[in-house]
Amino acid sequence: MVVNDSTGSNAVITAAISAEGMVTNLSVQNAGGGYSTSATLTIAPPPSNAYQVFASTNHFNGVNLLTNVNNVVVGSFAGNGGGLTGVNAATLEGLGAGSFWQSGGNSGTTPGVNFLGTTDNQPLELNVQGQRALRVEPATNSARGYAPNIIGGYVSNSVAPGVIGATIAGGGRFDVFGENLSHRITAHHGTIGGGDRNTVNGEDGTIAGGGGNTVSGGYSFIGGGLFNTIQTGANYATIGGGSGNTIQTGADYGTISGGWGNASSGPYATLGGGDRNISSGNIATVGGGSLNTSSGNYSTVGGGAGNRASGYVATVGGGQGNTSSGQDAIVPGGFNNNAAGDYSFAAGNQAKANHQGAFVWADSTSADFASTAMNQFLIRAAGGVGIGTNSPATQLHVLSAKQTVAIIDGSSIGGTWLGLGNSSTGGQRWSIISSGSGNGEGAGRLIFFTSQGNSRKMMLDGAGNLTINGTLAQGSDRNIKTAFEPVDAGAVLEQVTKLPVMKWAYTNDASVRHLGPMAQDFYASFGVGADDQHIADIDESGVALAAIQGLNQKLEERLQQKETEITELKRTVNELKELVQAINHKLNIEVR
Repeated sequence: MVVNDSTGSNAVITAAISAEGMVTNLSVQNAGGGYSTSATLTIAPPPSNAYQVFASTNHFNGVNLLTNVNNVVVGSFAGNGGGLTGVNAATLEGLGAGSFWQSGGNSGTTPGVNFLGTTDNQPLELNVQGQRALRVEPATNSARGYAPNIIGGYVSNSVAPGVIGATIAGGGRFDVFGENLSHRITAHHGTIGGGDRNTVNGEDGTIAGGGGNTVSGGYSFIGGGLFNTIQTGANYATIGGGSGNTIQTGADYGTISGGWGNASSGPYATLGGGDRNISSGNIATVGGGSLNTSSGNYSTVGGGAGNRASGYVATVGGGQGNTSSGQDAIVPGGFNNNAAGDYSFAAGNQAKANHQGAFVWADSTSADFASTAMNQFLIRAAGGVGIGTNSPATQLHVLSAKQTVAIIDGSSIGGTWLGLGNSSTGGQRWSIISSGSGNGEGAGRLIFFTSQGNSRKMMLDGAGNLTINGTLAQGSDRNIKTAFEPVDAGAVLEQVTKLPVMKWAYTNDASVRHLGPMAQDFYASFGVGADDQHIADIDESGVALAAIQGLNQKLEERLQQKETEITELKRTVNELKELVQAINHKLNIEVR
């Protein structure tokens, strides 16, 4: 409907009428600068609420004032107030300006009395650029106390109905591919700090940030990273970050610091990082590395690749392809070692400690080096074992500045045996024995025993008596001798005849009697030997030979003297025989 005035001022009132007969739009145009105090705009019949209601949008173009007597407009004014200027109300529903939050800030407020918010049970939202940036929801579960939910960030971030005390600090998004990457909290007191696509399903669970992370265990925490998961029933668990890490159901107090694709399924189990590691034993640990598994309770894999600690309190320090499956067994590192026996130790390359208490150390040789019995200590070192030296000349090289370099003690009644064997053709095993109380040769003896005939070949008793089952040969080659001097055999014989020879016994074995000279007398008489306290067999034999030669010379001299005497006697006898014959011949002639 359009109404024009008849004065020629071109004032127009335009009214739009709905199908139900309601005025939906009223416009006054070109009304000029004046107005009539008696002009009224009414609706007949009047509405039951006794005041005029202009719905939808009404435009009063060119009108400067809308007033009546005393400048009071009775009734309600509806609309957004856009385009209004010069509004200067002293009060609004009786409240002064200090009772409203002003864009420039308020002063004189009282905490707890003055607040910005709602007094009903509806959520409060704060928008930025027409989009929700913050949502504060009232608590809906009075049985758990009053704790509102705070939802920041992306408009689709949400907290499940009935949840209290939840916080989404920010984050979430709608990406360019049309995917909703919002956060979601479904448990009381859950917290998401930021990131996108994070979900907290466990009570008091927390995700600090990252993307696609899920906390379903109560009181559990994910610091960040991508697609990390703490499953339902894994309470008090922690994932620091990384990607694709999982703490599985039942792994209470489990920890994964970071890395990729790691899994922890044992209570109190720990994973430091790395990739595709598994810590499944109770209180088990994998420090890092790749494809390592710590499945034994209290077991540890420090790092490396492809290592496994499956024994109770078993340990693999590092390396590659190592296994520690025995209780309290240890593989410190290396390659393809196995400590399978309880309390065993395997190190190096392909060392196999297969028995309880075995210690196996293997060098770089490409072959297994395995224990064969319990409590063995095995070393494979092709370059030799050096004790006190870093350049061993043989398989075992001991170097020491001390007087005693090595001690071998034993307590068997059969004695302490040191075996020396050779497995080549004709070889045999020799045993050097310090005999004990149960040895058939007696205690306290040093015995050389051979596997050939199982017989004793040499024995030295505590008194120094040496018994040899064979001959004693001393070096006497001319080529090893020097400083030759001739010997007066007669003089040696004379000294021998003067040498005191007595029967005697050693002070440490008075029961055995001996016969011979004293070393002091022997040395004084002949001046041979190292000192005047010992007599060497070779010197004693030499003196004896020289004395025999001297005696032989003396006998020859006497025989020569006797021969001369006999010759002289023969000559005298012959002379007498000739004289007798001459006398007889003469007597025979005279008788005739």
